[in-house]
Amino acid sequence: METVVSGIRPTGNLHLGNYFGAVQSFVKMQNEYNCLYFIADWHSLTTHPKPENIQSSAKTILAEYLACGIDPEKATIYIQSDASQFDAAHQVVQQVIDSLGKIDILVCNAGVTRDTLLMRMNEQQWDEVIDNNLKSVFNYCHAVTPHMMRQRSGCIIAMSSIVGIDGN
Repeated sequence: METVVSGIRPTGNLHLGNYFGAVQSFVKMQNEYNCLYFIADWHSLTTHPKPENIQSSAKTILAEYLACGIDPEKATIYIQSDASQFDAAHQVVQQVIDSLGKIDILVCNAGVTRDTLLMRMNEQQWDEVIDNNLKSVFNYCHAVTPHMMRQRSGCIIAMSSIVGIDGN
């Protein structure tokens, strides 16, 4: 059975965009694939910098995953932290390989924006956007590609938000 790995940041309650953009597919895929769905807890600090809210937000997203129909008997749900860290991405991929034997599909769908003019953006804001939107994709693709090459199969799906085109 093929494996799907994907997730969401706990930046607030799920909304229709989350449901139609990801969760609805998660519910369907759990019946056809070995699914690993994560909640990227500390990663949400890039847009909601209140550490005291992270754990409660992650629990809220977990409850909402379950309420939307993700069944923990069919799909694995776990907490994943900071996709911008190279070593952490490799560790997560290796843990999945060690547990399940392979990864068939990697879905990269994290993204942040800083709605400001370039001349008003500071270096930290720029680094947050690049770390989240580009570096995290590189880290996970770098980590999973050797495994997919060895198994002679696999699919990497990298997607973005309409915010990248239209802004918030």
